[in-house]
Amino acid sequence: MYPKDYWTSVKAAMDGIVVDEAHVIECAAVRCAEVVAGGGILHVFGTAHSSAHVAEAFYRAGGLACVNAILDPLLSVDCGALLSTWMERQSGLARLILDRYDLRPGEPMLVFSVSGINDVPVEVAAESRARGLWVIAVTSRSYCQAAAEERGLQKTLITEADLVIDNHVPIGDAVLPLPGTEFRAASISTVVVALIYNLLLEQIITRLTRRNFIVPIFASANLPGASAHNAQLIARYRGRIRHF
Repeated sequence: MYPKDYWTSVKAAMDGIVVDEAHVIECAAVRCAEVVAGGGILHVFGTAHSSAHVAEAFYRAGGLACVNAILDPLLSVDCGALLSTWMERQSGLARLILDRYDLRPGEPMLVFSVSGINDVPVEVAAESRARGLWVIAVTSRSYCQAAAEERGLQKTLITEADLVIDNHVPIGDAVLPLPGTEFRAASISTVVVALIYNLLLEQIITRLTRRNFIVPIFASANLPGASAHNAQLIARYRGRIRHF
């Protein structure tokens, strides 16, 4: 039989999210649904490996078409892992990044960061709030608080957000102990944050359908009629979403 320690850790985090974060996710969904029903869009941001969460939300089969992914190649591992790590720790970039996008007061900004302490995601949250957006942080409370205490940080993603969804990821993200070392292997953040986003999506869809609002959902490009359907959605939101 294969070891199941990884699955045990993932399941524990997922169970914690489903139970402990239900109310917070519902609060986020209420605000997001209001914006979508009013013709607005949702914005998503993350750096380095957290950019995977942005990809999960953007131009996805079964995903909302009204999602604006804030992407900068220098903050992604695509342009080099060491560069992206260095870039996400540089202060002063948030305003330059956000200036490239059509951001409007009242719209939600989801910021993904496992540790919640790196300069760019923290400053994106703060700058977004300064511009009147409503910031939802998806981060690990335990990891963020421990890292902030160790480094003497006063501002974190938790302090700069309007709403925090705890991803229940342990300090350091990885969960499998390596015998004879202080390190661990096998991170769980990608799995559990995908769960969080899709739980949020489910709640948004539920609220929109109750209003008889036609939910703008992309279809898989390989389904019959999908190309025409998706083209209509892209035409509808293209003026506001930079990366279509």
